[in-house]
Amino acid sequence: MSSKSGCLHQRWRWVGILVAFMMAGCGQGELGGGGIEIPNGVELQVTVSGARSLEGVQVRLLARDSWAQRWTEGRPVVLDSARTDPSGQVRFSVRTDEGYWVEALDGGVGGRLNVDAPGERTLNLSPLSALEGTIDSPQRSGVLVRLWGSTRTVRTDSLGMFRFDSLPQGRWSLVGHGDALRRIASIGRLDVGGQQLVASGLRLDTAGLLLDDFADSNSIWALDGQFGNGGYWWVSSKAPLQDVFGVDGAWQSITGAVGQRRISVRADLGNMLQPWANVGLNFGSTTSVLPDFSKAKSVRVRLRGQGTWMARLAERKGEDLITWDRPLPVGSDWTEIVLPIETFVGPEASFSSRARWIRELVFQTQESGTLEISRVWVDGLALSDWGR
Repeated sequence: MSSKSGCLHQRWRWVGILVAFMMAGCGQGELGGGGIEIPNGVELQVTVSGARSLEGVQVRLLARDSWAQRWTEGRPVVLDSARTDPSGQVRFSVRTDEGYWVEALDGGVGGRLNVDAPGERTLNLSPLSALEGTIDSPQRSGVLVRLWGSTRTVRTDSLGMFRFDSLPQGRWSLVGHGDALRRIASIGRLDVGGQQLVASGLRLDTAGLLLDDFADSNSIWALDGQFGNGGYWWVSSKAPLQDVFGVDGAWQSITGAVGQRRISVRADLGNMLQPWANVGLNFGSTTSVLPDFSKAKSVRVRLRGQGTWMARLAERKGEDLITWDRPLPVGSDWTEIVLPIETFVGPEASFSSRARWIRELVFQTQESGTLEISRVWVDGLALSDWGR
């Protein structure tokens, strides 16, 4: 077996563990607002607590993974709604291939849940709060700001200021829509508590999509898993399967002060017969809603390291993964590397010839070496490129 096929085989085994650990690929249904038949529908039961009266509380089911695409296409993001019964419960039929939000409001209290799987959940209501902020970017005025996974939208004034009132407490992700049609960008993530939150210095950039700068506040991976169970992973052909999340894992290797954080990995492959090691970003499971990279212009990476590395895009095609590869230049000094999409070589003549649902962005080596990455983004891609 070649090292490439061995890598894919090992990764499929790893994905099995990821699914077991994280329940990837479960999700929401579309009733009422969506009007799409639910295949193999299963039930989500929500029990509301903290309300003035358990009965009659309005509860809404909202799209999560396909939220951005629905917004840009003018389709409903509220999939269903219902009022609680005398015991405070409400039930929704849901799909198993997408995540969703559940939101409830009752007078001056409210709450929301970010849910990946069907089953039973409790939604605790607490006093509502407020959020105001300022956009500091070339386009300040008239930016359409929206809270991810909600129907709340405001536009910035001439000074770039905006405000949301009557928000359930919790972690909210902000996205923005500038002058360019369909270009939705991540603005940041904020924790709204019992007191009004004021945020400044937020930026809107619809030219590209920041995947991660490890700041834990303004990247796609900080948006509370709205694309399923994506995240970083690290595995090598010499690692025992149970040690995928062990001491060599990238989960433990995101280090540095604020503004200088990075992911660091070291591959010590020795004299193995078929050595390889990967570090990468997983956009979700086999059934997750994945991004379409066909509009992407390039992948940009700020990195340093040593050894011989390769960049790989793993595309989901049916039940299989097909790969698109290209060399990854690595040097000892921090450098921003631009990887044009059309330089990735795969099984077809042109990467951009059709929709490309990308499940993994991988950095791989077949030799001993090191790799540090402080920033990853994709030019030409927007949040609205996640959809069915």
